[in-house]
Amino acid sequence: MRINKNYYNFSFGKYCGVIVNEKTMRKISALQAKTYDALMQILKNDDDIHVASWSIADEPKEISQSERTFNYSDDESPEFRLGTLRELFGIEKIDDLYFVKGRYTYSRIQAKKEHEQYLESISPKATDMKEEAK
Repeated sequence: MRINKNYYNFSFGKYCGVIVNEKTMRKISALQAKTYDALMQILKNDDDIHVASWSIADEPKEISQSERTFNYSDDESPEFRLGTLRELFGIEKIDDLYFVKGRYTYSRIQAKKEHEQYLESISPKATDMKEEAK
């Protein structure tokens, strides 16, 4: 079923998160602002803050990539990186949300099917193609 209320994806990283309504999102956003301010106070007042970067050594190829990964810091100012703290908890509005029943694989297929039907219903091109087919 297509949902037309405002919902937000509250991400904890690349592959996990939760969907929250607007009321809950506002609470999370307020907490996020407090956390951001506290972190900025700590990080801006410490002389021992360095820019974090990582890379992978090319050689030797027979050693695994995880063993060839290393961290380093240079003399770049951390100010730019600190600006990205606002994205500590990603929150983004969801435009097309469907609630479907079933485990992951089935529910994904069902949601995809419903979204395709929705797109066909609003697409003038799809309507024109149906008219031409008659």
